[in-house]
Amino acid sequence: MSRTTFEIPQAKHPFIGLGTGIIITENGREEPRIIIKFPLHNIEIVAARGEEAKAMVNKLNTDESSTEDKTEFVKTLACEIVGIPYLKINSGRRDARAVFARWLVWDYQRKVIKMSLEQCGSTFGLDHATVLYGVNQLSGENLRYLTGWRAYAYNKFWEAVNSQEQLKA
Repeated sequence: MSRTTFEIPQAKHPFIGLGTGIIITENGREEPRIIIKFPLHNIEIVAARGEEAKAMVNKLNTDESSTEDKTEFVKTLACEIVGIPYLKINSGRRDARAVFARWLVWDYQRKVIKMSLEQCGSTFGLDHATVLYGVNQLSGENLRYLTGWRAYAYNKFWEAVNSQEQLKA
């Protein structure tokens, strides 16, 4: 069974007063399902099962879903995997984890959504040269120089993205 989790801040979900939630997508022997958990209140909501869950993930991975939706989804995923709060990826901070999370988002935008360097840069208010540098750090020859938490985060990120593709199938 593959299982992927994503943190969703209060501002991104309609359940007022429940605080930060966690979206869990599961694809295994049982029917696929999407669960939203609110650990502070010990509440679990099954958002979708079976074909409906596949349709929700499919929407995320097709043109029905806007580029902004896909980008927000990937930003949340990158933050969770790298271990930073969601607000930090959008800030101008240049600490290693925030920068690496931005690189992951740009890598996704370039490879999957096929966005231009300028469009990728506008996601975080940065220029195309910064995006080019980040994308180059995660491509070709440079990948073999990723070590430690960076290598782990890169592999985990693409594993999670690919598991979403499996739910789509």
